[in-house]
Amino acid sequence: MTNPFRIKITFLLCGLCASLFCFGQSYADEEYYLIDSLDLDQVSPRDRAIIDSSLQVYHNTLEDTIALGAIENIVDNCWDSRIWPRYNNFLIQELRQKLAINFNEKIEDKLIYFLAGVVSNKGYYYDESGRFIDALRYYHEGLRLYESIDNKQGISTSFNNLGVLYSIINDTSNALKYHKNSLEAKKELKDIEGIAMSYNNIGAIYENAGQVFVALEYYQSSLELRESLGDPRGMAMTYDNIGDIYFSEEVFGKAKTYYEKGYQYWVASEIEIGISTGLNNLANVHVEMGNYDQAKSYALESFAIAEKMNFPMDIANSAKTLINIYDKEKDYLNAFKYARIFIESENQIKNDENARMALKKSMEYEYQKETLKDSLEFEKERAITGLKIQEKENQTFVLIIGLVLSLIILVIGIRSFIQKKKDNQKINEQRIRVEEQKEKIELQHKKLEETHNEISASISYAKRIQNAILPSKEDFKRDFPNSFVFYRPKDIVAGDFYWMNKVGDVKILACADCTGHGVPGAMVSVVCNNGLNRSIREKNLTSPGEILDETRNIVISEFEKSSDDVYDGMDIALVSIKGNKLSYAGANNPIWILRKDGDEIEEIKADKQPIAQFEFNKKPFTTHQVELNDGDTFYIFSDGFADQFGGKKGKKFKSHNFMKLLLSIKNLSMNEQRDFIKDTFEKWKGDIEQVDDVCVIGVRYFKA
Repeated sequence: MTNPFRIKITFLLCGLCASLFCFGQSYADEEYYLIDSLDLDQVSPRDRAIIDSSLQVYHNTLEDTIALGAIENIVDNCWDSRIWPRYNNFLIQELRQKLAINFNEKIEDKLIYFLAGVVSNKGYYYDESGRFIDALRYYHEGLRLYESIDNKQGISTSFNNLGVLYSIINDTSNALKYHKNSLEAKKELKDIEGIAMSYNNIGAIYENAGQVFVALEYYQSSLELRESLGDPRGMAMTYDNIGDIYFSEEVFGKAKTYYEKGYQYWVASEIEIGISTGLNNLANVHVEMGNYDQAKSYALESFAIAEKMNFPMDIANSAKTLINIYDKEKDYLNAFKYARIFIESENQIKNDENARMALKKSMEYEYQKETLKDSLEFEKERAITGLKIQEKENQTFVLIIGLVLSLIILVIGIRSFIQKKKDNQKINEQRIRVEEQKEKIELQHKKLEETHNEISASISYAKRIQNAILPSKEDFKRDFPNSFVFYRPKDIVAGDFYWMNKVGDVKILACADCTGHGVPGAMVSVVCNNGLNRSIREKNLTSPGEILDETRNIVISEFEKSSDDVYDGMDIALVSIKGNKLSYAGANNPIWILRKDGDEIEEIKADKQPIAQFEFNKKPFTTHQVELNDGDTFYIFSDGFADQFGGKKGKKFKSHNFMKLLLSIKNLSMNEQRDFIKDTFEKWKGDIEQVDDVCVIGVRYFKA
């Protein structure tokens, strides 16, 4: 497992990305490159281009802000952890000098803003290096600078970073204080990405405090916001965090699922430190599942990446995993090798004072060892000389010495035997304790598995109930023979559903998307489905707008019975067909019509209001009417297909691509269209988790 606060909690940086590779030996011109001992041959082409282009701006401008911004660009975008901190130090020196001589208040505020950012960057660097006391000092200095110019964004950022660091050093009180301050500031700024980050970080604190169910709620809130933003890096982090909880609770199957999702998003984000962490997580969970070969493969790859980036914390984490694997395989030579690396990395991340004390003790030990060695050599030479002089005269003395030595050896042997016996007794006691703990763990696992099976059975039964309220295939094909339904719930049960009814010779069809997915979404769908049925059964309505008005009244009335404010409901596209007359009304969801020989899709937009309690003034839903000709096709759908992440870059599919997809298959039969849409969805999604329920309905009109 990783350190629970290293990758688990998100840092906000004032103009800073991350840090990765190189450094070398043949040095560049210090006057031009501003820092000493820069080996350009060891700088990656990407970083070299950033440095050269930025320095060209720096040396050719007379404006201080432009020059400083050019160096800041190196700090922001250079990934080499042995380059960007040195340019960051250069900025600190330059800014402090300029502030010392500047008397213009407007310019001074800009310089303070610059300085607050680079000072916070230095705090981040010390934090990543394990020098937490120095990191705290620079983070607090950054906060004071931002507060002096009342920069809200910077203040919120500093609160977050301090909260993270206090979490790492187990000061939970201060950690929660600063994270909640940051969350309130983010809400004031309406910074959705920042709010998601704060939810994630507060969840991590509760997890570390053992309140895992509270932590899960915060993580889920963070994940929902990050999914809405299309943030693969944030999703990767939160998936890992949820995986950590299931790992700690020993639900290894579920932990593996979340770790795999996290790893996929780290790869999509191309962030190597995240990839290393994801691989190490997978290695740990495979160890617990007994898959040692797979675990070793993941752990070695994780270690290689961490070693290349020279991050002590991540080297230590992957080395610890490898120690565990080799120990279980009884490969003690390799276990010892990685134990040494682990100890070295752990020592490296201690604070400066501990490092100095360790160095001092090491030097004292080496000195004492050399002194003892010299003394023994001297005594040996003197003894040999004495023996040669007295060899013949002191035979009795030599015999006595031999007897004494034999006695010493005997005493040592007896003591070793007694110690070994004690050690064996301790080992037996430890083995008994391990067996007892194993039995307890197995019992807990069994109880957890029984609970999981009960929940799964209940959800499966709920699935059967939900299937019962969906139209049967036979009924659907009877009323809409040239049609298809592509229905793909995210979980066992869904918030999306499709619905149909018939009043006289009027056929009514709808595609609905209820709040949420899984069990909560399914519960809302039952209420909304009932509202549609009652609108037809009790009011005998056929106009789509009137049906939606009445359904909204019923849904709101049902939820008003709760003592809490409930804003759940649904988005929906609803059509009625009589002859060749199509009527449509929609709550947030449109209808697309493709004419037989057309090359463009006609979109009828929905009213921008849900079937739910609404903060703004509710208005009646609009009914739109069009005529259909033979061969015309219409589509109604939820937003699940367009919102699915996938492809090479892990991006959303988007509505305009969905429209292009439908145009490209316009000449296929409806069954062929369904198969093509299904295959496209699966290929686009790949190994990435489905993010929402998906429902797409297509109907081709022909005169009866």
